[in-house]
Amino acid sequence: MKTNKFKKYNLLALLLAAMFLLTAGLAGCTSAAADTASTKTTLKQVVKSNLLVGLTADGTITLPVTPLNFEVSGKISEIDVSAGSVVKKGDVLAQLDDTDLQSALQTAQINLEKAQSAYQDAVNTAKTNLETEQQNLQSLQQQYSTPFDDYSYQKSITDSQTTVARRQKDLNDAQTALNKAKSESLKDFDTYTYDQAITSAQTTLQRRQADLATAQTALASAQSDLSSFSKGAYDDYNIDNLKKTLASSQQTLADAQKVLADAKANSSQYYDSTMQSALQNAAQKKQDLDTANATLTDAMSANPKQFDSYTYDQSISSAKTTLDRRQSDYNTAYSALTDAQKNPPALLDEYQQAVADAQTAYNEANNTYLSARDDTATALERLNNYKFNNNNGNNTGAVANTYLDLYQGLYDSAVTAENTAQAALTKAQNTLNQAQQTYTNQMVKYNTSYTAYQATVDAAKKTADTAKQALDDATTAYNTALTNKDRALQTYITNAQTAVTTAQQAYDAAQQSVDQVFANQQSKVDSAQQSVTDAQSSLANAQAALKTTLTTTVANAQKSLVSAQQAVDDSQTAYTKAVDDKSRAEDTYVNTNITTDVTNAQNTLYNAQNSYNDAAEALGAAQVSLTKAQEAYQNSLQTLKTNIDNETKKIAEMKSSTTSVDSAQYNVNDAQNQVQTAQNSLAQIKIVAPIDGTILSVSKKVGELVTGTDSAATAIMGAINAANNGVITLCDTSAIYLTTNVAEGDINNVTVGMPIKVEIDALNSEVVDATVTTISSIPTIDSSGITTYTVTGKLNQVQSDIKDSMSVFLTFVQKEDDNVLLIPNKAIYVDNGQQYVNVAKNGTDDKNLEQRAVTCGLSNGTQTEVTSGLSEGEWVAIMGVSLS
Repeated sequence: MKTNKFKKYNLLALLLAAMFLLTAGLAGCTSAAADTASTKTTLKQVVKSNLLVGLTADGTITLPVTPLNFEVSGKISEIDVSAGSVVKKGDVLAQLDDTDLQSALQTAQINLEKAQSAYQDAVNTAKTNLETEQQNLQSLQQQYSTPFDDYSYQKSITDSQTTVARRQKDLNDAQTALNKAKSESLKDFDTYTYDQAITSAQTTLQRRQADLATAQTALASAQSDLSSFSKGAYDDYNIDNLKKTLASSQQTLADAQKVLADAKANSSQYYDSTMQSALQNAAQKKQDLDTANATLTDAMSANPKQFDSYTYDQSISSAKTTLDRRQSDYNTAYSALTDAQKNPPALLDEYQQAVADAQTAYNEANNTYLSARDDTATALERLNNYKFNNNNGNNTGAVANTYLDLYQGLYDSAVTAENTAQAALTKAQNTLNQAQQTYTNQMVKYNTSYTAYQATVDAAKKTADTAKQALDDATTAYNTALTNKDRALQTYITNAQTAVTTAQQAYDAAQQSVDQVFANQQSKVDSAQQSVTDAQSSLANAQAALKTTLTTTVANAQKSLVSAQQAVDDSQTAYTKAVDDKSRAEDTYVNTNITTDVTNAQNTLYNAQNSYNDAAEALGAAQVSLTKAQEAYQNSLQTLKTNIDNETKKIAEMKSSTTSVDSAQYNVNDAQNQVQTAQNSLAQIKIVAPIDGTILSVSKKVGELVTGTDSAATAIMGAINAANNGVITLCDTSAIYLTTNVAEGDINNVTVGMPIKVEIDALNSEVVDATVTTISSIPTIDSSGITTYTVTGKLNQVQSDIKDSMSVFLTFVQKEDDNVLLIPNKAIYVDNGQQYVNVAKNGTDDKNLEQRAVTCGLSNGTQTEVTSGLSEGEWVAIMGVSLS
């Protein structure tokens, strides 16, 4: 992950401060330098802006680059582009010498023409042979389709049928003539008397038979009724109803008694529906009550078995696992922060002390020099005054000369002391300059070390803050999971208690229903007992009366049957006698009065019968001839069918067995493939731009030999990856991508389509927008065992100044608050769990600060949202270290 960027101290300001001190020293400034470093205060204004929160990562710009190669081998004859050329899709970029390929194409075309001619000859020969066989097949099919000519056979049959019909008519006429002759012979026979006697006897017989049947039926019915009555199975409406009433009453009584007895004995075998329903309902309600009590008991136990805690336990376990991971992550991050804070760069106290000591020495030397200079000036003034007085004659004699020598000696001593002080001052100045230069050099080194140290600490703190937030979220999730289970268990117990109360009420109501059913059932038993007594009395009276009636009916039916049978016998005797009388009388009359017409008619009938038999035989013979002719026709059809099948098979074999044509066709196809191959080779001698773009590099020159490749022109992410993969490398300038690696702990927080803020180092940290396009499912594990996943994004807009492999700093936007109060993280400090900032009381005056409690919201590691305690436009202090 990329560390945050920090502003460095202004080294120019430090150098100016050093120069100021140096100048002040040289000017004879008497004030002492500060003994130690003091606190430098920087004010930052509270502003409203957008706060971006998300995962951060280092990444790299990757342009889609396509390596282009020739698909065939050969010598390069033309290269039409160079690095930096802008091309359009379809532009020819380079091509090979096509001399050999053109010759190969001409040879292949000649071979194709020869193969096509040979193929046409083979097709014509096969077509002629096939047409001949098809004509043979057509002739056989015409014979096969010729219908059977049965005219002569049908005519013979028709003639025979006509003769048979005529002979049948003759036979019928002869029979009719015989019957007529016989009828004529009996026309004078008087049948009226005989027919009247027969009809009368037949009518009487039928009546007597009907009477006999009626008597038999009546007797059988009476006997059956009496027998059924004796067996107790007599079907009488009144008796049956009385029996049904008795049986129903007895059954009702038995059922009611059984139900009552079984209910008292707690047996459900003979319960009626009402009682069974009431008892079942009561039993079910008792079972429900027991179940509810068991559920409540289980719910009140330490570990309720019926409570489905799996989902909650899974959530708790998952939350606990996440919490443990986040705790481990936080411990690691906090340990890293502690380690980072252990080794701050050494302070500049000794160098500051050296400057201060040198400044003190310089001040002392300067004071000594100034004092010596004052002494020299005084001595010079006295010497000059004395000389002036001497020159004016005010001082004379040896004494004057002695004082002159004294003043001259004092002056010379003062000059010597001044020179000595001047030398000491120069040395002190040099010492001070050296100490200040050393301090300045050490300050530069300190600033560099401190910036790196602070960057490391801030990065570790950012990681620790992120880990702490994740830990807090995991703790909240874990506590929520525990709370959810406790709430669900409490709800489960409450529901179980409610269920027990409800089940108890339902059981009490069901038991009351059972008591009412028992009372109703006893009433039914008493009523059924009275009904049985009444029905038994009515049935006994009806059965006694019916038995007397049935006995009398049987006796009367037996007498009627004897009389009816005697009448039938007498009538049958009379009918038989009447028929016999007529038959004997007709035979006697015909035998006595037979005529020639009857004899002739009998002879004619005999002859007609013989003629009819002959005609029938002739018809049978004609039908047999037709059948044989049809069989012969069917046999010939079968033979034709076999020949047609053989011919069809032969034609099919000729159609399918096209060896010569197939061979010729194969030669044509082979020749066409050779032509196509040559044409393809010619078409492949050019490298054509597959997309619009810019040429990045050309690796070959005209005249060089290249080896063809079958690989398709596929875009590769990153120019470095594609540098040595093609004759020409083409960059797609219509899209810019970026790639980064995201740790396994954060990858599930990145989704396709998520917005990205991209900070480009090479463009003065310009920020552009991008979108996640793909997330690799294949992990990358480095030598330290750290697992990451590659994430690819696409910039929303293309910029020409963005180059391949530029380093970028990415923020996967998880949340963005608009128009919120923001302050630097460094302005916030914590005391006893409360967050504070120092606020300038009077605008930008950093000398007059007040402590103020604030409430903070989201933070992105650099800036923090303030939700209360500050107003827009106020100034907050950031404390730092600088020279006084």
